[in-house]
Amino acid sequence: MCPKICLERTGLILVGAFVVVIIFYTLNFIIVTYFSLTISIHDLAFIEGIFFILLGISFLLGSGGLSPATLKELFFASAADVVTDESYAPSDILRREVWKSRGKQKLGLILVFSGIILIVLYFLLARSY
Repeated sequence: MCPKICLERTGLILVGAFVVVIIFYTLNFIIVTYFSLTISIHDLAFIEGIFFILLGISFLLGSGGLSPATLKELFFASAADVVTDESYAPSDILRREVWKSRGKQKLGLILVFSGIILIVLYFLLARSY
């Protein structure tokens, strides 16, 4: 059951990446021909590919982990352990804290895959000078 769901989700992410690549490659063609720029379509695709990879990685990082309140509780628990004879294990406090990713994972994956596809297209389609 899981492989089917994983394949569907991966397929949707790759389809989204190809749609982004087609849209931006078309926009590059329109921009270069309309404004008659000296930069080629492939060079723009390479620059966009690097930008998409960096932006996608920043979306994948997200924000999550331990909250500042939990870090304070851990500090006070270790201080209470030193002062009193009672032991407050960090696992009791950390059990309540759940790692919640707040990043946009699907968007990040689509951007990373789009960047990789654009860079591969640059190396496949660019003329050697």
